[in-house]
Amino acid sequence: MKDTLIVGMLAFSLLCFSGWTDASAGRQCAQTAQPLSPLLEEPLVFFGEIHGTNEIPDLIGSHLCALVASGRAVLLGLEIPAEEQTRIDAFLQSSGSAEQVQALLGGPHWRTARPDGRSSQAMLRLLELVRTLKQLPDSKVRVVAFDSWNLDPLRDTVMAKNLAAARASVGYESTVVLTGNLHALKTRGSRFDAEFESMAYVMRRSKPVTINVTPLTGTAWFCGPDCGVQTFSQKQATQPAEGLHLGKSLTNDYSGQFFIGRTSASLPALNP
Repeated sequence: MKDTLIVGMLAFSLLCFSGWTDASAGRQCAQTAQPLSPLLEEPLVFFGEIHGTNEIPDLIGSHLCALVASGRAVLLGLEIPAEEQTRIDAFLQSSGSAEQVQALLGGPHWRTARPDGRSSQAMLRLLELVRTLKQLPDSKVRVVAFDSWNLDPLRDTVMAKNLAAARASVGYESTVVLTGNLHALKTRGSRFDAEFESMAYVMRRSKPVTINVTPLTGTAWFCGPDCGVQTFSQKQATQPAEGLHLGKSLTNDYSGQFFIGRTSASLPALNP
């Protein structure tokens, strides 16, 4: 009963979210300001995130709007287990009713005991945006869930293969990938493991552009040892300017950086 109530409330809030309810509103979405406009011509862009914010999935949503408005065929890759693909596809073809939202959230990805931010309300909103954009005339947009439940050292290799297969299946002009910032590293190695090969690194022959989306301060819902709302801030001698900075990043492990002034935590789509 509690899950059903939460799903109903989420469905209601999605229907009331201005601009994401029908095809005409989808056009309005596509005409909004585009902070990522320099990336519109790039065929493959990885956005590395801190999971569990409202602002980062919304930023990706604005980029999708611009890509769809340009007439491109767009593939959105999400760090969701591939086993959820059938539910996602069914939802994207649906009318977005409360029952259809509930069916989407029936999978283990959304019902995990450790919701780490990838199953947040903001991620659900992003899927709802894609569902709405698909209603636009001549719109060509698809979501691929590329993650694996298996968390062994080959996880990033499996994710790269899943994404590459989806890109090759139809031939998308633009692929946008939203994933944890470690998976978007363009170089070999990480601060945890010098031998680590990220998903973006495995796909380096496809020449991905990798953007580290970095909040300067704020909150996010993610799992440390415990899952919950976490507070953080960047400690830098000079406060970076907000927005997109290509050609440089804080660690030189990305093609660029996007600084967000402040983030707010996006809670799990289902009460954990």
